[in-house]
Amino acid sequence: MNKIEKQILILLAMAQLILTLDTTVMNVSISALVVDLNTTISGVQSAITFYTLVMAAFMIAGAKVGDIIGRKKAFIIGLCIYGTGSAITALAPNITVLKFGWSLLEGLGAALIIPAMISLIASNFSAGSRRVKAYGTLAAMAAVGAGIGPLGGGFLTTYASWRYAFAAEVIVVVYLLFRQGIIVDSKLEGTKPKLDWLGVGLLAAAMMTIVQGILYASTYGLIRARQDFSIGGQVVINTGDISPTIWFVVIGSVILLLFVLWQKHREKRKLFPLIHLGLFKNSIVNAGNGSIFATQFLLGGTMYALALFLQMQLGYNALKTGITMLPLSLMILALASRGSIMATKFAPRRIVQTGFVLVLIGTLWLGLRAGSATSGVYMISPLLLIGSGLGIIFSQLQNLVQSAVTTKDSAEASGLFATFQNLGMSFGTAISGVLLVATLIFASNNAIEQDTTLNTEQKQQLTAAYQTKAQIATDAQIQEMVADQPADVSAAVVDINAVARQDSLSYTFILLAVISGLGLLSTIKLPANKPGPKALG
Repeated sequence: MNKIEKQILILLAMAQLILTLDTTVMNVSISALVVDLNTTISGVQSAITFYTLVMAAFMIAGAKVGDIIGRKKAFIIGLCIYGTGSAITALAPNITVLKFGWSLLEGLGAALIIPAMISLIASNFSAGSRRVKAYGTLAAMAAVGAGIGPLGGGFLTTYASWRYAFAAEVIVVVYLLFRQGIIVDSKLEGTKPKLDWLGVGLLAAAMMTIVQGILYASTYGLIRARQDFSIGGQVVINTGDISPTIWFVVIGSVILLLFVLWQKHREKRKLFPLIHLGLFKNSIVNAGNGSIFATQFLLGGTMYALALFLQMQLGYNALKTGITMLPLSLMILALASRGSIMATKFAPRRIVQTGFVLVLIGTLWLGLRAGSATSGVYMISPLLLIGSGLGIIFSQLQNLVQSAVTTKDSAEASGLFATFQNLGMSFGTAISGVLLVATLIFASNNAIEQDTTLNTEQKQQLTAAYQTKAQIATDAQIQEMVADQPADVSAAVVDINAVARQDSLSYTFILLAVISGLGLLSTIKLPANKPGPKALG
C-alpha cells in the first residue's frame, strides 16, 4: 500500500472502531446509567435494544441511499448524524434524551456509514491483496472494538464517566470529517435506484413494533397482563387480559406481511424494491443469515445478562465488569480473524457447528456456575469457551454468504446479512430481559415459600409485589424499599430477593444455552465446502 492508501485505511478503521465500541460501553455501565439518568434497568435495556434495532431496520435503506447519492456522500452524512447523536448522548440529562441521541441518531448514522465503508474500500483499493488486506483490517478493528470496549468503557465509567466515551467519539468524527477529502468516492454504475420510502417505513415499523412488544413482556407478562396497560392515561388492557406483548407481536407481524406483499408488487411492476425477495430463495444465504441472527442473539443476551449478574449480584463496578468480560472479548478477537486459515483445513459447516457447540457448552456452564458464584473468577472458563465459539462462527459466516451470490447481488446480500446481525443483537438483549424477569418471579415464589420469618399475609403481599413489579434489584435497593418494615421482615425480604435474583440469572444463562442449541439447526444448509455463486431468481 502507498501512503495515501494507508491513511485512507486508518480513517475507515477508526470509523469501524467507534461503531463497535458503543454497545460494549453501555453494557458495563448499566448500574452507572441507572443512577446518572434516574432510570431503571428496563429503561437502559430498551436503549441498548433500540440502538441495534434502528441499525437493523435502516441498514438496507442506508445502502440504497449510498447507491443514489454516492457512497462517500452517504458516509459523510452518516458521520454527521452519528457525531451529533454522540454529542447529545454525552450530554443527556435523562434516558429519553439518551435514546434520541444514541439509539436513534447514532443508529441511523451507523446504518449509512457501514454499507458505505464496504463500497469505499472497493473504490480506494485495487482488487487483490490490497483490497483483501483492507477488508481484513476492518474486520480486525471490529474485533478490537469488541475486545477493548468493556475494559475501556469500564475504566472511564469507574474513574471518570461513561459520557467521556461518547465525547471521544465526537472528536474522532470531527477528525474523520476533516480528513475525508483523501477518500475517493466509489463509482455509481447502472441505473440509479429510487428509494422505496413505503418499504422503509413498513420494515422499520414491523421490527420496532415486534421488539417493543417483546420488551413489554418484562413489565406486563408474556401471555397474560400482570398489570393494567394504558395509552395516554386510558387503560386499554386490564390485568389478566391478553398481554400487550401478544398484540404488538401480532400487529408487527401483519405489518411485516404487508411489507413482503409491497415488495412483491414493486418487483412485479419492475420498480426498485427495498429487498429483492429472490435472495430468500438462496438456501446458503438463508442459513448464513439464520446463523448470524442466532449467534448475535446469544452474544447480546449473554453480554446483557452477564453485566447484570456482575453489577447487581456481585456488586461490581464498571471496571471490574469489563475485566471479568475480557476472556470473552479476547477469544472473539483472537479467533475471528483466523477464518481463512481454518477454512483451508476444515469444511465451513463443521467450523460453524463446532463454534455453536462451544457456545452451547460455555453458556450452560456459565448458568451452572452463576447459581453459586461469589466472584467473577468463576466465570473465566465458560467465558473463554463462549468467546472461542463466537470467534470461530464470526470468522466464517460473512464469507460464506458473499460466496453464495453473484457480484451483482453481493451488496444487497451484505446489507441483509448486517440487518440480521443487528436484529439478532437487538432480540437477544430484549429476550434476555424477559427471561430474567420471568425466572425472577418463578424463583421468588420458591424462595418465599421456603422462608420461615414472614407470616402468611406478608408472603402473599410479597408474592403479589413480584407478580406486578418484578425487576432485578440490588440488596441496597430492596433495603430502601422495605426500610419502614421491622428489621427481621426487612432482612427476610432482602434475603429472598438475593436468592431469587441469583437463581433467575442462573436460569437465564441456561435458557440462552438452549437457544444456542436451536441455532445449530440453522447451520444444516451451510455448505460442506466453499460454495460457488448462485444467481438469484
